[in-house]
Amino acid sequence: MRQSSLSEAQFMTLASGWCDLPKYYPTLGGPEYSPLNLLVYSSPLTQGENASYLLDCVKSADVFSVEQQASIDRLVGLQEQALTQLGHFISAEWWDDSVKQYFLEYLPMTSHRQMTTLNPLLGIYQEWWIESTISEADYITLVKDYPEKSAPLREQLKVTNPHVLQARMTLVEEGILSPLPLLEELTVAGVAIDSQLARRLAKLYWQDHYAIERFAILPRQDKDIQKQAYILGLLAPLPESLRQALPVERGSFDARPAWDIAILNTQSPELEISLQQRPRLGDLAPSSPQRVSTRVDEHGSPTYAGLIWYALSFHPEQYKQIGQRRLEALEEEQQDSWLEKGRSLWEQLPRPL
Repeated sequence: MRQSSLSEAQFMTLASGWCDLPKYYPTLGGPEYSPLNLLVYSSPLTQGENASYLLDCVKSADVFSVEQQASIDRLVGLQEQALTQLGHFISAEWWDDSVKQYFLEYLPMTSHRQMTTLNPLLGIYQEWWIESTISEADYITLVKDYPEKSAPLREQLKVTNPHVLQARMTLVEEGILSPLPLLEELTVAGVAIDSQLARRLAKLYWQDHYAIERFAILPRQDKDIQKQAYILGLLAPLPESLRQALPVERGSFDARPAWDIAILNTQSPELEISLQQRPRLGDLAPSSPQRVSTRVDEHGSPTYAGLIWYALSFHPEQYKQIGQRRLEALEEEQQDSWLEKGRSLWEQLPRPL
């Protein structure tokens, strides 16, 4: 290495053998056998992957000479340059793992401990891995500008982080993200709902975010119904004074009566009559948003009154009374049906002459 001008491939062949010496010859412990000796000859290296290999070989050392430190700073710079070439990484997971290792293992090896480029994406990741912080604006940038590469990191960022929550709400309001994953996570995490978030959720309740899904064989589905159920579940436990101040719109189909019941604790006189004309209570008495049916007819009208029954579940006594009257009406309807069938059969019997 002192006397020859090596190519990058030749240097890596020598380096890989040298780095394996401690594994195969553990008794070779003198400084002349240390992989640190490779650093001052590492100028042929130009690729970030090769720089990572050599840094992994020497990172356990406690002290570096001035020359060795200069070589380390250059090698870490190669890694940084490689990370900005997003197309080089086949998968988002590979890139994400490489970035994490860069900030947690390699960058601390440098003398300056700072990036040498002003790459906006790496800047966001530096804030996260070094400071454990992310701003609302940075999260929005990840979604809008780097949706694929940032996916592994965003899976780790939960709505319990207020900046993440605000960013995701904004992206849902802009129609960039779907609301259901956010609402499901809010429900599971038990995030406290303040007045500002409550108003934003109320506005989402009245909007249409999902087109009706049509299938060749299966029934039509409208996921907005489930979205509304999640929002009712989040808002119904709030203090009455806060619920009464939330924005109210006309809504479509079951949205308004369900809102009136769960949020305003009121109901129209025609509600029970309407429920009696819907499918059986026993089929749809949902105890959670996930169990509220999203099935609709060809006009987009809900096939079942699951959203209304879910709203009633927040008022147990009222739910029980209406449910009991509904069962009695069904039983009476069934008896009338049997009597009618019996009368029809009787009229069809031959009469004696």
